Amino acid sequence: MEKKNLIKVTSLCKAYGVERSKKYIQVLKDINFTVKEGEFVSLIGQSGAGKSTLLRSLAGLVHPSHGEIIFEGKKIKEPDPNISMVFQNFALFPWLNVYKNVSFGIDNNLKISKNEINDRVKKLIKMIGLEGNEKSYPREISGGMKQRVGFARALAAEPTLLLLDEPFSALDVVTSKQLSDQLINMWLSQQIVTKSIVMITHDIEQAVQMSDRIILLDSNPGRIAKVYNIDIPRNQRTISSISSIVEEITNEMVVMTELNVNKNF
Repeated sequence: MEKKNLIKVTSLCKAYGVERSKKYIQVLKDINFTVKEGEFVSLIGQSGAGKSTLLRSLAGLVHPSHGEIIFEGKKIKEPDPNISMVFQNFALFPWLNVYKNVSFGIDNNLKISKNEINDRVKKLIKMIGLEGNEKSYPREISGGMKQRVGFARALAAEPTLLLLDEPFSALDVVTSKQLSDQLINMWLSQQIVTKSIVMITHDIEQAVQMSDRIILLDSNPGRIAKVYNIDIPRNQRTISSISSIVEEITNEMVVMTELNVNKNF
């Protein structure tokens, strides 16, 4: 049985007006794609391809100039409680400890009892490797631990869709690999209720390791250049088994970058 679309993006365009001018800068042009239930999709592309604008549009934080985004059968017009986002720069509250940062998004949710909030937060803290740091403040923990807090906070809301904005780019290689593997394992083993994940990354190898599909965006304006289906089973994805697809995507991005540079001269 074919999986249902969780999110559908149709003819999406976004343009920003230039201050004190009648001109507009088009950031996204005619974006069309779907994300099915049970899919991990990565968005890649050079700087200026509109990846962050697109992700924030999916989150309901940016309103498109044209087109629409349908999530769970409804048009996105504002942030949806069933969509959570993890940011590149952690975005933790420095005046709250780890426990309170994780619980922040659900503390005032009247549909969830205090006992359930406590149980949910404790479970996530244990699951994601934060035990013993509940009372620590962001200034007292490492970058890797901060991003674990960011993931736990996003997952505490039990989102259907998880959006990741370069979540591993500020981490060292080892911590990045550990955390990305842990996320995939929690998702595939259904330890978290999230149905689908969309991630921005500049790391092509990581995108291939984690994703079911990779959407390559061209720039000026941002538009879909190519879509890659990653058909290698996850448990068979090694450096050697994915090297050809990584090389193919890298070469395509190099060609695109050179073409864009030449257009500017």
